[in-house]
Amino acid sequence: MAHKAALIPPFRFGIVEDGVYRSACPVPRNFPFLERLHLRSIIMILPDVEGHTKELKAFAEQRGIDFLQLEVERSLDTITLTHADVVLACNYLLEPKNRPTLIHCFDGANTTGLVVMCLRRLQLYDPSFSTAEFCRFTRDGQISSDELRFVDTFRHEICLPNTLPSWLWEGVRTDKHPFLMFKYTEVPDENPASSSRNFLAAGEANLRADNHAEPAGRPDGHRVSSTAHMSATIQALSLAGMD
Repeated sequence: MAHKAALIPPFRFGIVEDGVYRSACPVPRNFPFLERLHLRSIIMILPDVEGHTKELKAFAEQRGIDFLQLEVERSLDTITLTHADVVLACNYLLEPKNRPTLIHCFDGANTTGLVVMCLRRLQLYDPSFSTAEFCRFTRDGQISSDELRFVDTFRHEICLPNTLPSWLWEGVRTDKHPFLMFKYTEVPDENPASSSRNFLAAGEANLRADNHAEPAGRPDGHRVSSTAHMSATIQALSLAGMD
């Protein structure tokens, strides 16, 4: 029987949404696992990209995986990520041709977490959920006031594909958002249905509600378990590696 390479996820690996993953910077022992994700792209948020990702870039190039490089200095005390960086990352990962995609920074904690929190803001997640999700990946399990302010002041324009993923507003196009501006890459055939406006109105009401007793809630009323979802996916990938 041929020897199968061990499938070892990158440090702080997690599932954000279908086709969107997060982690610390992958190293060569993680590459067999990454192959099972069938990635189309990787979003690298690192200082000195060339110095940290030479092997990862070689892995990506050999397999035709595209990558977006965002050079962000590493700091334990200040936020070096900018809103412009977040816009680039969101615009990139929302393009269907770029998914599945992996978002990573050096340690998979605060910088990647801020990008994910801003994505959750676009999705109209309850802030208590996105904050709890952020804290699960940090070293001390906390979020700073500066980090909360960074997300709260994120009000930039996002470029949306004509066809939305199912995890963004249930795939229904809309013409407004309570916090962000956006534009579509293509002009729709007709005006958005009233149901889309109702969906976002409900999401805005959820965001304003005091829902801290249900931190795992989503605007659509369903509860999610990222840990269970991640475990199931890793198990499936491991079983696939035994074929």
